[in-house]
Amino acid sequence: MPFNEILAILMLVGFFVLLMAGIPVALTLATTGLVFGYIGFGPLLFNLLPSRIFGVVTNYTLIAMPLFVFMGVMLEKSKLAEDLMDVIAHAAGNLRGGLGIGIMSAIGRREQERRYWSLGKTGGRRSPPSETGCLSSRY
Repeated sequence: MPFNEILAILMLVGFFVLLMAGIPVALTLATTGLVFGYIGFGPLLFNLLPSRIFGVVTNYTLIAMPLFVFMGVMLEKSKLAEDLMDVIAHAAGNLRGGLGIGIMSAIGRREQERRYWSLGKTGGRRSPPSETGCLSSRY
């Protein structure tokens, strides 16, 4: 078995060992990546890291992530999602399935906003469907 395959298997085992030891996922990923990268590439790894970090920082898709988090915070603080649920609940009235219609239209509105800002990743604490479910639990 070649050295690279053995190294990959050991890296996977090391990753799961660190996870089972209770170390957070971010630290586990960083530790296993750096340790096994150093074993595989040697000191050359630390010459490659700055150019890789620069490439990630200048990626325009990743710049949108903080803007998505900001948009989520603004929607939460302004109570816009709750107001949307109130309006739809009043509009539905006693209609059979009105709560379901309200939830689905609020989710659709949130997804439409997300697509408008061309974000493919969630950056908030909860996904829009679960957040809308939390909002609608008081009805």
